Amino acid sequence: MLPTAGLPSLVLFLFVLLSHSFASLLPFDLFRHGKDDDTNHDAPLPHHHQPISSSPDGNDLLGLIIDSMTTMQDEYFEHWQGTWPSAIDWTAAVMQTILTGSLNSVSVTLNSAKYGGSGSWKVKENMIDTFFGQVVGSYFGQNALSIREQAYDDMLWVVLGWLEGIQFVDEHSAVQYASALANSVGVGGIEENPEGTGKSDRVGEILANASWHGTKWIPTFAHRSRVFWDISYKGWDEKLCAGGMVWNPRLNPYKNAITNELWISASIKMYLYFPGDSITSPFGESSDSCARGARGAERTTGDHHQLPPCDARDPKFLASAVAGYKWLMSSKMMNHQGLFADGFHISRLKEGGTECDLLDKMVYTYNQGVLLSGCRGLYQATGASSYLEECHELVRNVIFATGWDILRAEPVDDISIPGGWLPPWHGLGRAGVLEEQCDSSSRCTQNGQTFKGIFFHHLTEFCSPFTDPVLSGMRVEFGTNPAEVVEMHRQACISYSPWVSHNARAALLTRDAEGKFGMWWTPGFLGWDMVMMKEEEAESEDWIDYRTDGIPDDGVWQDEPFPPKWTPEGGNTGVPRFNWFDVENDTDPADGYEGIAPEEDNGQQVFQRKTRRSTQCSKGCGDPNKRGRGRTVETQAGGVSVLRAAWEFAKL
Repeated sequence: MLPTAGLPSLVLFLFVLLSHSFASLLPFDLFRHGKDDDTNHDAPLPHHHQPISSSPDGNDLLGLIIDSMTTMQDEYFEHWQGTWPSAIDWTAAVMQTILTGSLNSVSVTLNSAKYGGSGSWKVKENMIDTFFGQVVGSYFGQNALSIREQAYDDMLWVVLGWLEGIQFVDEHSAVQYASALANSVGVGGIEENPEGTGKSDRVGEILANASWHGTKWIPTFAHRSRVFWDISYKGWDEKLCAGGMVWNPRLNPYKNAITNELWISASIKMYLYFPGDSITSPFGESSDSCARGARGAERTTGDHHQLPPCDARDPKFLASAVAGYKWLMSSKMMNHQGLFADGFHISRLKEGGTECDLLDKMVYTYNQGVLLSGCRGLYQATGASSYLEECHELVRNVIFATGWDILRAEPVDDISIPGGWLPPWHGLGRAGVLEEQCDSSSRCTQNGQTFKGIFFHHLTEFCSPFTDPVLSGMRVEFGTNPAEVVEMHRQACISYSPWVSHNARAALLTRDAEGKFGMWWTPGFLGWDMVMMKEEEAESEDWIDYRTDGIPDDGVWQDEPFPPKWTPEGGNTGVPRFNWFDVENDTDPADGYEGIAPEEDNGQQVFQRKTRRSTQCSKGCGDPNKRGRGRTVETQAGGVSVLRAAWEFAKL
C-alpha cells in the first residue's frame, strides 16, 4: 500500500517559514582559497549567512565547480587505468556518480547562458567531452567481476552510477548538443544550394541528423545497471525481519539503512530511466523481473548464463522500490532525532530468531541522503505526495542536527568562540556544518571521507526542479494538485539554500594551495590555527562505528574472521592503509595533536573499542585536514558535490 495522502506538517512548516523575511538573502562574494590565495582563515564569520549566487553575471561558483572537477580528475584520475587508483571499488563508483551529476549541472548551465562569445559552443563541448570521456573510461576501469562478489550495497552504487550516466546523456544530447548543432550547420541543419551548385548539401544533411556520440553509450550503461540490479535482487529477504535487504551475504544477516535506501533509489530510477536492455552477454544472473524476456517472450537461448532481453518500465522495479520504502519506514531504524541509525542484527539468530531487534545506533551522513532521491522518484512515479513530505522531514532533521536554525538561517550557537573552541556537537555536525563523527579526530577511512559528498548529491537531486511532476497516466492522491505539491516542495527546498551555501563556504575554506578539499569542513569557519575543545566521548555499547573501526569478531557481526579480514579501506596488501599523520606534514603528535589509530594486524584494520578523545593542540597546529588520510579523491568529490548543491539550490 502506498503512503497515505496529506501534507499537513509540510504546509505548517512552510507557513511559519514564509512568515520570515528573506530580503537579506542576497548574493555574496565567494570566499576563495587556493592558488594565489590570501584568505584570512581566522576572520570572523558574518552573523547572517547568504546564499551563493548562481547568476550568469556572477559566475564565480560555476567556475569553482569546474575548477574543482578539473582538480579531481587531473590529480586523481588515471586515463590509462580508467579509474581513480586511490579509490576502492565502491568509492570509485561514487566518484563516477558525483562527476557525472556535476557534469550535468555544468552542461545545462552552459547551454542556458552565454559564456565565451562567438563560437564558444565548441570550447564548451570540448570541456564536456573531456569529462564525459573520463566517465566512459571509468566504465572499463571498473572492477565489474570483483564487485559481483561483494556486498549488495557495493553493487547498488554501480547501478546508480550508470543510471546517472544515462540521465546525463539524455539531457545533454536533447538540450545542449541540439543547440550546438544548430549553431554549426544552421537552424535548418541543411544548406540547400551550397556555393550555387544546385545540389543539396549531403554532408550538412548528415550533420543535421546526427545524434551526440554519447548516446551510443546508453545501451552499455543500461546493461551494467540491469546486471547489477538483477544480482542485488537476491539480497531482498522476507524470511528475516519481515522484509528488507541484507547488507553482505558473507556475514551474519545485517539489514542496514544504506543497503535498503540504495535498493529503493536504484529500483525507482531503474523504473524511471532504464531504457531497456537487449544485450544478452556477458553472462549474468537474472532475477524474475525480466525472466520471460522482453514483451513477455520466453527465453529462446539454451545458455543459462545469457540474460534475456528486458523492457523499460518493468513493473517489478516500481514494486521493489515501494516495498523497500514501506519496510524501511516501518523498521523503527530512526533515533530520537529522526535520523536513521545504521542497521539491525538479529539477537537470537542461532536459536531460530527472525526479528530485527539489535540496533547499531551509529549515525552516518549518507544514511540520511540516499533515500532522498528515492522519495523524489517515488512521487514522480506514483503521485503520492507523502513521499516528498516524509523526506522533507528527514532533511529538516539533518539540518537541525548540524546546529542550524532554518527559520533564522544561521547557526543556533555563537560560533565566534574566543580562542577557537569547538562549538557543541548536535548529532551530525556543529556550527551548522555537516560532519561525520570521525571528522574532528581525523579517524575517517575512505568510507567516512565519501559520505558527505553522497548526502549532498542526493539532496541536490531531491530538490531539483520537476519538469513532469507525475508520470502520465499515474494515479494522483485524492485531494492533491501536482502543481501545488511541486510548488510547496520548491519552497521547502528554498528554505534549505542558506544552509547548503553555508556548508559550501565552509568546504571552500578547507582547500589547500593545490585546490584540494579537506575532509573536515568546520575548521574553514573556525580557523586552522585553532585550539580544540577537550571532551570525552565514550563509545556506547549501542553503536559500533564499523565504517571506521572495522567489523568486530563478536559473534553478532560474524562468527569467524572473514578471510581476508574486511576493513573499511579494503584490500589485503599487508601494507598499513591508515596513516595517522601525513608523512609530508610537519605536524606530529609532539606538536600537540593526540589520537588513537586503529590497531593493525598484518596491515589490516581490526576492531577496537576505545574511548574517543577530541584533541587540543598548542599554538601553531597547522592544517587539521592534513591529519589522518589527508586530502583524497573522496574528499575532493565531497567538495565538488556540495558546491554543485549550492549552485543548484541558488537557482530554485
